[in-house]
Amino acid sequence: MDIAKKIRSAGLGCARPKRGAVLGGTKVTCVVRGEHVNVEVYDSPADFRAGVKIACSFGIPFTSVTDGRRWSVTANTAATNRRLRGVVGGKVVQPCRGRR
Repeated sequence: MDIAKKIRSAGLGCARPKRGAVLGGTKVTCVVRGEHVNVEVYDSPADFRAGVKIACSFGIPFTSVTDGRRWSVTANTAATNRRLRGVVGGKVVQPCRGRR
């Protein structure tokens, strides 16, 4: 996955990558700076929106780096999300804020 490669190339890690699937896309979970990071890439913007809706349905707030259309990268801390944004682009957001 290109995003995970960018993270590794920037020297942030992405150790022990594990590939998987998410509804309408693919996922890589790895370790960046000691934190578990999920990289999700969706097949379409509609699949991306469905994935966000499912994630928010659990009621657990989280912060991600995303392009808002096709991919998201989620780390455990805001500091790591900011570092990741500098590598992969996009913006840092709280996708579930204001949703019920």
